[in-house]
Amino acid sequence: MGRTQALMLHIDSFIENLFHLAADEDPDVRKNVCHALVLLLEVRLDRLIPHLPSIIEYMLMRTQDSEEGVALEACEFWLTLAEQNVCREVLGPRLPALLPVLVRGMRYSEMDVILLRGDRDDDADDAEPDRESDIRPRFHKPRSHTIKHNAGAG
Repeated sequence: MGRTQALMLHIDSFIENLFHLAADEDPDVRKNVCHALVLLLEVRLDRLIPHLPSIIEYMLMRTQDSEEGVALEACEFWLTLAEQNVCREVLGPRLPALLPVLVRGMRYSEMDVILLRGDRDDDADDAEPDRESDIRPRFHKPRSHTIKHNAGAG
């Protein structure tokens, strides 16, 4: 029996133990709990549905975690949930709480702005508003899509 089959046989026990680990004070443990929940959301949503209200509350807290790695991993949850058919149903009532959290997380520090800008020295047009044609669209995909795509290419 492979590891995947063994996990699927004991999925309920695994989820229950994840919930026990969720309160751990170690940021690495919290980060791994978030990661595991994201992966389960992708492959076994059916087993998480009864727990989604609690998981959503937990991820709201983790998205605001003082440890950046934990908060970033929790953000992956929202991206993954957005791709699921149940998203509107389960997330709709929580949007008033979620949106301010996500917007707060979108603020960039001065260092983030410098890193995002790269080596550009074209400060001359900073006071001039961008035209629509100047802005290239960016589409974010959860890391799991990037990993799957890269694994398929190699």
